[in-house]
Amino acid sequence: PDVTTGSMGVRGLTAFIDRCSTAWDVLTLKPPTQEEIKAGKQRVVKLVVDGMALLYHLYFTPNFNCVCGGQYAQFAEHVKTYVGGLQKCGFSLFVVMDGTENQAKLATMIARENDKIKTIKQLTTSEKNRGNKILPALARLAFLEALEQLNVKVAFADREADSVAAAMSKMHACCALSQDSDFFVYDLPAGYIPITNLEVARNGAVSAKRYNKAKLCADLGVKPGTFPLLASAMGNDYVTQSLLRPFHVSLGDEEVKMPSGWQDQGRETTVRDQLLVKVAGFLSKQTSQDEAVEAICAAADKQYKADVEAGLVPVVKGEDGEERAEEFSKEALKEALNTSLAQYTLNPKDATAVGVATELKTEAPAGLPEKLMQLYRDGKFDWLLLNVMVNKSIWCPTQIEDLDAPSAYECGRDIRARVYRVLLESAPGPVIEYVRVGTKYESESVAVSADAMPGLSAVLAGKAGDEAARAKVLYGA
Repeated sequence: PDVTTGSMGVRGLTAFIDRCSTAWDVLTLKPPTQEEIKAGKQRVVKLVVDGMALLYHLYFTPNFNCVCGGQYAQFAEHVKTYVGGLQKCGFSLFVVMDGTENQAKLATMIARENDKIKTIKQLTTSEKNRGNKILPALARLAFLEALEQLNVKVAFADREADSVAAAMSKMHACCALSQDSDFFVYDLPAGYIPITNLEVARNGAVSAKRYNKAKLCADLGVKPGTFPLLASAMGNDYVTQSLLRPFHVSLGDEEVKMPSGWQDQGRETTVRDQLLVKVAGFLSKQTSQDEAVEAICAAADKQYKADVEAGLVPVVKGEDGEERAEEFSKEALKEALNTSLAQYTLNPKDATAVGVATELKTEAPAGLPEKLMQLYRDGKFDWLLLNVMVNKSIWCPTQIEDLDAPSAYECGRDIRARVYRVLLESAPGPVIEYVRVGTKYESESVAVSADAMPGLSAVLAGKAGDEAARAKVLYGA
């Protein structure tokens, strides 16, 4: 599954690329022999890894029991076997984990948590759960501990890890490993390997299918630099299908010849497959990106006006429930396309976004000093705590439990309120807790504890007393 919250989701892109043989380089690596090791011929293949994508893949691919106990020990061994197998073949992994929540995507994140609640209901009440799974509470911790035992470098990003991993991959000219369709679009000279395409065999050999955008673009007849516009013109979270409909209609409904590397795999070519080839053909006639954006908007505008005159504009239902003709404007389409293109442009600053410097802000008196940020980057200061300091909110991930009972997080609220006082000190509250309430994922306002206790500033300065004293204050013991 595409597990990242940041993906812009070009529908049909992954399926198209999977069926295009020219898009892939097949690689096979075997562990070095003893003779090669003695001769110092050990290879090093650097990989920048989207950590959450790897976590989800390694937990969900085997049939671990996520309902009764999570099988954490078995999962940890599976992580060590898989990653250890990569290391034996010379792979050196740098894993980037997601950080604080992106406030702009709260609605999407809450919707996904509500979907998880529905999945939990199916898992706990139905004998046939149709393969549904959910990541159990401690899987992330088990994953990180296994990586630490293998001496794999792990760093936590300020926010989402995918763009940081992609930017690092580009800067260091090494391959990126993720499970996100956006990586097909990013400018990654060393390529991208979807995690599902990286396998470790029982004999120790590693096989990989690496995405080669340059070869795919050559087969489609477009320049690699045009691919972000191709993806945007297909439609994603920023460029809606309603805005693009006139442009897509303008391309005609005649079937086009598929690229030379196309494999039907026993399935018919879909409408989206045909559309992608048509869009590529349209863009191949343009001399620059700006010219191509203008051409798309002009074609869409011309088609929309023709549809209005012919009475062919689709009727849609508005938020008020009333039916009306689908709206379109050339200006709105152009703005959406340019916004989308900006999202696909990697920021070089992201490649260095796992150091002690940060662009995050906080009102807490302790601030975000280098000492604290280093602890955070190394996973010694949890992202949930940093989220309280940055966003004054905490994310209580949905977990498998009795949905008819109050959330298990409820019993720890008094302790969390004291933690909020430690973190925020004199900064005003409240803290918003995102948590399951019944069968809905909702937000609740929680007052910061009024109890006097040493703040984070004192903790960082080593003036917060010994462990027993801190425990007494925190737990009221």
